[in-house]
Amino acid sequence: EGSFIEQTPSPPAQPVAAEYRELISADLLVLTDPRGGVLGVSGGDAEPLLRLGDPARPLEEISTFLPRARGLLEVISAPVATVDADPPLIYGRLTVGFFMDDRLAARFKELTGTEVAFASQGKVLASSLPRETRDALAAVLNAPDAVALTLENEEFLALARPMRHDRRRGASPAVVTADASAKAAAPVMLVLQSRTERLSVLNSLRLGLAGALIVTIMLATILSYFVARTVTRPLAAVTGAMGDLAATGDLTRKVPVRSRAWDDEDARMLASAFNTLTESIARFQKEAAQKERLSSLGR
Repeated sequence: EGSFIEQTPSPPAQPVAAEYRELISADLLVLTDPRGGVLGVSGGDAEPLLRLGDPARPLEEISTFLPRARGLLEVISAPVATVDADPPLIYGRLTVGFFMDDRLAARFKELTGTEVAFASQGKVLASSLPRETRDALAAVLNAPDAVALTLENEEFLALARPMRHDRRRGASPAVVTADASAKAAAPVMLVLQSRTERLSVLNSLRLGLAGALIVTIMLATILSYFVARTVTRPLAAVTGAMGDLAATGDLTRKVPVRSRAWDDEDARMLASAFNTLTESIARFQKEAAQKERLSSLGR
């Protein structure tokens, strides 16, 4: 009695693969032996990574991009070998993959303030923009220069640039030729800068400057009014006193002289001079009257 459950044995280097993937923050990591057998896998589906190496070229180094459903997968594969020996001792191959997905695009946007999209073979695989904009983004992937693009009532300037597609060291001339012919399918990074956001910033700045100009004009007008009042009010008082003097001959009329900090100095001097003048005329008239009475008494 009892049950028997057949279990697939885990690869011998599985703990090492998991440790190194976490250490280098990779999304996928695969360790294989010289014959291509899996020694350790960490991070998910490793099938596309297993097909990269060619057993006939065990020392080949590979750097390429693979389109996946999650996004664009950057893959780097290198042999684990002792090259000093003759012939070199090959222990296996280390292959790592890093996803350029929506999460990475959002991180780029957070750091740079621009929208980013990753595409391959004419299809947008990942983007910091909503998924429904991908068809519109795909239409400008082959544009040689920056183009204007409207997405969801927002204007963008989009610039598409091809990324390094496939790079192999130690590959045969046939492989290099095949890589050169595949440049048309090279992955593309699309960078988008929002014109609407820039225009809104400029409009806000323009409105702010216009508001500051209006406030400055109003303050200058109010200040000019008060400055003018400090001059015209004393002058009006002096003018009024002169009119009363001419009409009544009353030399006792005085112009009030204020010594406040904001009063005009010239107007204050004019009022003081007017008061001194009227006092002198009154004194001269009083002395003349006294002389006239003395002369009358003498006669």
